Amino acid sequence: MENSWFPIYNELLNDPDFKALTPTEKLYYWLVLSEYNIVGGEFYKPDIWFAGALALSVIKIRQARRTLSKLSFLNITPGMRAQGKNLATRYKDVRIHDDAQFSRLDRTTFNVLLQKIRNDNLSHQEVVMYVYINHLCQTSGKGKFAALAKSVFIDLTNIANAVKQVEGLHKKFIFTSGEKLFKYSSEIRSLRFESVQRVQFNEDHLAEWNKSIQHKINEIEAKEKEKEKQRARDNGELIADDLPDLFKKIYSARRGKLPTFHPSEARQLIELGEQMGPQRIETAIQNYISAGTLPTKMNQGSRTLNQFVKNIDWFLPDAN
Repeated sequence: MENSWFPIYNELLNDPDFKALTPTEKLYYWLVLSEYNIVGGEFYKPDIWFAGALALSVIKIRQARRTLSKLSFLNITPGMRAQGKNLATRYKDVRIHDDAQFSRLDRTTFNVLLQKIRNDNLSHQEVVMYVYINHLCQTSGKGKFAALAKSVFIDLTNIANAVKQVEGLHKKFIFTSGEKLFKYSSEIRSLRFESVQRVQFNEDHLAEWNKSIQHKINEIEAKEKEKEKQRARDNGELIADDLPDLFKKIYSARRGKLPTFHPSEARQLIELGEQMGPQRIETAIQNYISAGTLPTKMNQGSRTLNQFVKNIDWFLPDAN
C-alpha cells in the first residue's frame, strides 16, 4: 500500500447531491471508493466492516448505503440473510465523475485519519476537512496552496462550522516530529491552506488498521447484543444472562436458602441458555430442583449448579 492513492474528482465534490450528503455518508462513500479502487473493481464487504472502520452503527451504514444507492453513487446488491447470517454486500460499481481535474487522496493518510476516529481522537467532520483541504491544494495554486473565501469553503463542504472543524483537525493531528498535517491562515472572510502532509506508509500500519477495525467491530457487536438483551427484558422475555439469578430464585424457594456457586459455573449455565434456549433451561432447572430423586450417579442430597450443568440432559423437557 506504499504510495497508494485513490482519485477525488472535482466534479464529484461540486455535485449538488454529493454536497448535500452528511459527513459520515461522504466518508462511507470515500471508503467504498478506496476499496473499489485498490482491488480494481467489484468487491464484497459486510456492513459491520464499514461500521467498524468508520466507528458507526450498522444501522447508520445501511442508511448511508441506501442513500448513496438511491442517488446512483453506488451500484450494489445488498447481502441476503442465509443460515442465520447476513451475507456481505456486493459493491458492483462506484460513480466517480471521471472528469479531467482530480486530486490524489493518499490511502495511508486516509486510513490513519479513520483510525483516529475509531480511537476518539478526531471527529468525522474533522476528517472530512482533510479530504477537502488536500483536494483544494492539489487542484489550485499550482498544486501547492489554496486561497478562498470562507463562504465558498462552507458551501463546498456543506458544513456550517467548517472553519471550526479545520481548527480542530489542525490542533489535534500532530506528527511525532511536531509538524502539523497542514498549514492554514484564517482572515475575517478568507482561508489559505498549504503544505498538506501525508502519513508515510510502514508495514505496521496495515496490521494496526485491521486490528483497530476488528476491535471496533467487537465493540459494536457487544453493544448490539446488550441492546437485544434489554429489548427482550423489556418485553418480559427470559434471556440466558438471567439464568444464574433464576437458579438462585428457584433453589431458595424450594430449599429455603441461597445456593453458592463459582462464576465459571454461572458462565456455563449462560452458555447452555445461549445454545439451547433459556426457556428450556428454565424448565430443566425446575425439574432438577423439584425432583424427588435424582439419577443414581448423582448426589441425592445435593442440588448444586455444578451437578446440574454436568447432567443437564437428564432434566431437559424433552429428555427421555
